[in-house]
Amino acid sequence: MSIRVRHFPLENILLDVGLLLVAFALPNTNGIINDNLATAFWIAAPLQVVALLCAFGNRDESGGHRLPDWLSGVHILTCILAVGSFVWLYLVAFAIEKQSSQFPYWGFRFTFGFALIGGILAYHFGHKLSEEFEPPPYARYLLVVPVFIYLCFTESLLEVSIAIAQPTTFTVMVATLISYLPVRLTLAFQPPFSYYDLASGLICFGIYLYSVI
Repeated sequence: MSIRVRHFPLENILLDVGLLLVAFALPNTNGIINDNLATAFWIAAPLQVVALLCAFGNRDESGGHRLPDWLSGVHILTCILAVGSFVWLYLVAFAIEKQSSQFPYWGFRFTFGFALIGGILAYHFGHKLSEEFEPPPYARYLLVVPVFIYLCFTESLLEVSIAIAQPTTFTVMVATLISYLPVRLTLAFQPPFSYYDLASGLICFGIYLYSVI
């Protein structure tokens, strides 16, 4: 029997539960991130690329339950945003400048270049690998782990950057949406599609967004 319940993608639901626990119930790592903000900035792009590769590759074409037609346009937009979601790192760069009085030019170039090129490659190879090598049921849990680590890291990095840069509410909303939702929805839109998964991801994001604004 598959570990992945057909109508209930348990691994993705556990991902959301874990994110809420990290955000609200467990001791946060904001102090560590604050003391090492420039280093965290360099780490963000590689983490994002690995998370996208795992999200695009976590698919099972044989399980049915393909994406409904009315969500196809949303899926395309999500893929574009996921590949280009590095723009949220502008906020982190400005926070570093405010904290150290020096803009991280080299980190800026590396982060945006790595995230853009890596995002495109993650999209290509994620789909290609999932078509050639269907992951066994237990591997789906392993593929969710990098997405979990990336989203946890993003939550802390955003919270620290917001506290330092003091951006407008609109900027906070846009940065949070772009950094979080495209990667999570990329995972949700992989076959087999489930409305439970989509609802869980949106609810978790809504709770987190409310907490930061």
